Amino acid sequence: MNETLLEQIAADHRVPCKRRGPTADDELIVPGKWGHLWEDAGRLMICFTDDGAKRPLTKRKKTKAIAMLGEALVRITQNAEAEFSGEILQDHASVERAIRILGVKRFRADKDESRAFGGKRAA
Repeated sequence: MNETLLEQIAADHRVPCKRRGPTADDELIVPGKWGHLWEDAGRLMICFTDDGAKRPLTKRKKTKAIAMLGEALVRITQNAEAEFSGEILQDHASVERAIRILGVKRFRADKDESRAFGGKRAA
């Protein structure tokens, strides 16, 4: 089975990847607190959304998030009053920065994996 770009990114960065809707034909996304990542025609896209429920995504937060992406952001458009989307570079550092900005929860690393990268053993 061929992995998509988003599935590879999810595996490399230990983040969840799920379908946007109930059917198997719906697009894959990497959901976060402030938006999500998705793939569109081989390009990696980022979307900042505001559900308006508990913590709204204020204009200041959106501006700060866009500034933090910096050179990783190829272009950005405003889709609605409270939603921005754009294309980001596919290199490791840009994707890592986008995942942090979106507030995506990561999976924990295995013990063997963390030791391989110099992690400390629990006492």
